Amino acid sequence: MTKRIFGFLSIILVFSLVLAACGAPATEAPKPAAEQPAAEQTAAEQPAAEQPAGQEEVKVAILAPLSGPVPTFGVSTRDGSLLAIEEWNAKGGVLGKKIVPIVEDSQCTPDPAVNAANKVIDQDKVKFIIGEVCSKASIPVSEIAEAKGVIQISPTSTNEMLTLTQDGKTKKYIFRACFIDPFQGLVMAKFAIGKGYKTAFIMLDQGNDYVRGLAENFEKAFTGMGGKVVGKETYTSQDTDFSAILTKVADSKAEVLFLPDYYNIVNLVGAQAKEKGVTAVMMGGDGWDSADLDLKAADGGFYSNHYSAEDTRPIVQEWVKNYQAKYGSVPDALATLGYDATNMLLSAIEKAGTTEDTAAVAAALEKLELEAVSGKITLDEKHNPVKAAAVLQVKDGKVSFVESVAPDSGAAAAPAAAPTEAAPAAAPAAGEEIYIPVISKGFQHQFWQAVKLGAENAAKDFGVTITFEGPESEAMVDKQVEMAQAALAKNPKAMCLAPVDSKALVPVVEEAKAKGIPVITFDSGVDSDYPLAHAATDNLAAAAYAADKMAELIGGEGEVAIIAHDQTSQTGIERVKGFTDRINEKYPKIKIVDTQYGGGDHLKSTDLAKAIIQAHPNLKGFFGANEGSIIGVLNAVTELNKQGLAVIGYDSGK
Repeated sequence: MTKRIFGFLSIILVFSLVLAACGAPATEAPKPAAEQPAAEQTAAEQPAAEQPAGQEEVKVAILAPLSGPVPTFGVSTRDGSLLAIEEWNAKGGVLGKKIVPIVEDSQCTPDPAVNAANKVIDQDKVKFIIGEVCSKASIPVSEIAEAKGVIQISPTSTNEMLTLTQDGKTKKYIFRACFIDPFQGLVMAKFAIGKGYKTAFIMLDQGNDYVRGLAENFEKAFTGMGGKVVGKETYTSQDTDFSAILTKVADSKAEVLFLPDYYNIVNLVGAQAKEKGVTAVMMGGDGWDSADLDLKAADGGFYSNHYSAEDTRPIVQEWVKNYQAKYGSVPDALATLGYDATNMLLSAIEKAGTTEDTAAVAAALEKLELEAVSGKITLDEKHNPVKAAAVLQVKDGKVSFVESVAPDSGAAAAPAAAPTEAAPAAAPAAGEEIYIPVISKGFQHQFWQAVKLGAENAAKDFGVTITFEGPESEAMVDKQVEMAQAALAKNPKAMCLAPVDSKALVPVVEEAKAKGIPVITFDSGVDSDYPLAHAATDNLAAAAYAADKMAELIGGEGEVAIIAHDQTSQTGIERVKGFTDRINEKYPKIKIVDTQYGGGDHLKSTDLAKAIIQAHPNLKGFFGANEGSIIGVLNAVTELNKQGLAVIGYDSGK
């Protein structure tokens, strides 16, 4: 084995050990938001205050395309922003003033957007604007707002020039809540290369700033990583027949068709591409995100986006729940960014202590740190948020989360981890590529995002190429087996594997053995003596320690329950056994009243935990055996307002 392969696998081994040891400390169930320190609450969670009679007002304009080419974008943005305003007003407004929204239809088109901006500024005397949605409309609005000293925050305009003057200087009063085109281009180029695609065909509307920006940055990043653009064709926003271009796409034999346009164009191109038998995988940007995206036409495609409703963070799940209760649907990225942009604005106004001095509010925005639905937001020197992007897939009539990518050169988003020292990488031999697939149990938890970050950092240090993938949930054994088999078919130099089923992956490991491909397992092992090494904590000992802490918290007696992820993986089996055996051996007055398995899915685990709480009113504690399990427990405790319950989680973060 070469020094580089051994060095990379060693880093994976150490990183997995460190992560697996980072289970959450024993803790009491979370207090309701109103009982938490104000510094730990998000803008929309601040304590309520009574609204006095004759309360002063502050106007906030919402410029959104409610008609024109992309009306669903406007409706979603408007609704997200209005919900944020409603929440702030329910808690007393901002600085004691009631927030009055003024909604204008800006049509995602320059002239109507400019007219709307002039109207709200000159007639309505607005000093704060949320909008516009589309870059080609937001940029001309920004020129007016900047000249008149009006704060503008676009929720979704990703073109770089929104916040910059023609000579590259940052506009003082203009901000955005979304990441920018170069980052989206990098994300999708890196994703395409990571999937093994080497050729791409680009279709773009040259007259659309957003589309052109994504196309240019995808091409730059894709070719910079060794890919080849085999064709590029333009069209106009009025075109409906793309057959001539799609014939060229088919003839080019491109593996990827990059189409960074809005959903209405994607619907047309996707349907016509399938009629022509085009096999290239369609990819695009956040313009795909709409309730009106034709899931059949876009089937098999991937796109970058600002958030996923499948994100397990409590702030995301609370947002999804509240939005569904208000509007009857799952919020898309446009609604989410409208909500986040409004919270950015109102938080900055509150921090600045003024609704009149927009320069002070702009200064507060520049220093803002906000835990938002789309991620923790801080702003760079160009007023662009620094946060992660999600890659989503359209498949079988639904949109699913695939992975998260952070601004750090395309590295996966993850919690900060302690730095690991590594020897300097040996320089790769000329023309040599060392490819190592890392097959995890999934992407849905922060634990796996942290593992992904460690793997990518190790790959960079040792000059190797990796892919990191896993099934949508830890219950999808067959999907993981298929991924591992596909990875082996590429004859990698080595493989890293975290089996969701210790027996199901044995044939894959034996195939690797026959080919002489080294295997390292991590988190969970496999029933084979072939793996070169295995990285994991002692699950039995760690779970026994959790039992000791549980006994300490509940005074050595009472009823407790367990929510675990599965009965097939080594971690699922050993963590339940370690906890149960210690309770039975050492604490005769503690009774484990139920053990349930939620497949690592936080929603299923929530339902299971709620049923246990309702069936056992004297329950004193819960042990959650992995991240999804403990998130489910915490959700159940919060929803049922169960006070004083001791909750202990394994590899769950804090």
